[in-house]
Amino acid sequence: MPENKAIVHQVSWYAGAYAATQLVTVLAAILTRRFLGPVQVGVWALIQVILSYAEYSTLGVANAIPREIPFYVGKGQIEKAASIKQNVLNFTFLMSFLLAAGIVVFAFSRKGHMNPELFYGLMIASGLVILQQMNNVLIMLLRAFKKFTIAGNQMFLSAIVNALLVAFLSYRFRLYGFMWAMYLSFAFNIIYILCHEKFVFRFKFNVQLIRGLITYGFSLMILALLGTFVQTIDRIMITKFLGLEMLGIYSIAVMTNGFVFSFPNSVGVVLLPNVSEKFGKSENRHDLINYLVESDNVFCVLMPVLIGFAWFLVPALINWVLPKFSHGIPALKMLVLGSFFMAVSQAYGNFIIVIRKQMWIFPVVIVLMLAALGLNYLAVTKGFGIVGVAVAQSIVAGLNFSLIFFITHFHLGAALQKSSYYAGILLKFVIMLASLLAIDRYVRFSNSWIQTVVQCVLFLIIYTVPLMRLDRKYHLVKAIRNKLMPAKPLKP
Repeated sequence: MPENKAIVHQVSWYAGAYAATQLVTVLAAILTRRFLGPVQVGVWALIQVILSYAEYSTLGVANAIPREIPFYVGKGQIEKAASIKQNVLNFTFLMSFLLAAGIVVFAFSRKGHMNPELFYGLMIASGLVILQQMNNVLIMLLRAFKKFTIAGNQMFLSAIVNALLVAFLSYRFRLYGFMWAMYLSFAFNIIYILCHEKFVFRFKFNVQLIRGLITYGFSLMILALLGTFVQTIDRIMITKFLGLEMLGIYSIAVMTNGFVFSFPNSVGVVLLPNVSEKFGKSENRHDLINYLVESDNVFCVLMPVLIGFAWFLVPALINWVLPKFSHGIPALKMLVLGSFFMAVSQAYGNFIIVIRKQMWIFPVVIVLMLAALGLNYLAVTKGFGIVGVAVAQSIVAGLNFSLIFFITHFHLGAALQKSSYYAGILLKFVIMLASLLAIDRYVRFSNSWIQTVVQCVLFLIIYTVPLMRLDRKYHLVKAIRNKLMPAKPLKP
């Protein structure tokens, strides 16, 4: 099978599984918010921030997996790739235990100064850290070796198991039941992967190899850590200045934005090992130009469609199912706009990392941190509330794309025709935004569901021709259909 066709099949299957997983996850999240309410959802949102930062306890070793393993596979050094796999497992196993112990010590040292729900949440989170870290590293290894069928099946089954556990335990035991559901979900993931792929856990590891992975991966980890700070500063600011209840309401916007971004994220997961492997064969950065162009072609068409459905359909669902969270709808609309820039910038960031020029991203992240801090602080102190915070995050996403784009252009010379190409991407964003605002303002009906359906249909009509062109070029619908309903072999 030709290389490009194989990648399209991998993308279509994995992205389809990822989308289905996210849909089930969103349904579970809706149930959770009905059972817990804004305050307890706010406590869990804060713990999620802690778990996000816990992912960096491997000192960059895990961050090196998606780049180093495919790189050595591409060079034909299969034994080196296998050795990296085993040592990363061992090191992650050790570091997760140390981090969990640190969380327990911190929780007890601050017990008298924190909400009881937060204290017990941290105690439960200490165990979640271990399971989360092992879950994450196993999934990363599957992706690095391009075992996307196993990874996709695991994701979808995990989402169903998670939804059932959350629905039952959070209904019966509220916040603590929800957290125990997370325990069981991670345990299911680990057991499923171990049943389909051979992994061995030991406390022994090659210090020299780990040191090399840390040397390469540490800078990637710091970048990811700073990037996580940029992405979570909105929730930190809301917690400090507006309180846990507003954080819980804002979580609707975060949840929707995460669902919209799940598509480009899943595509990036598939493309990264393929791009790293391709670069490992020739180490010629110009061989990757087509990867950037094709990514832009796909995301500049599909992201507006996803954002449009989030803009029109999700608010109707929230008003129907989660009326207590309806105040978060304006913030939701502003926050999902930034996912357009998050999607198109992903390929450029991966390109810079694959060609091992990641140090160029540090000044970008510093600028983004300062911008995020300043804009979010202004939003919460000047009375713009969570809507202002959402606008700030979308502006930061646009700034990130702009800086990453021009750094990539610098390393490629004039290959991307800098100014006109950049202006073309911005124009596509403006067309999307103008269409959203116009339909939202002028298409109004007394029945909210009729209004929602008409708005979605009109927005989809705008993108019908670009979608048809995209499918004609990449045969995405056919690839997904073949995966779901494979042709039966002809009988002799």
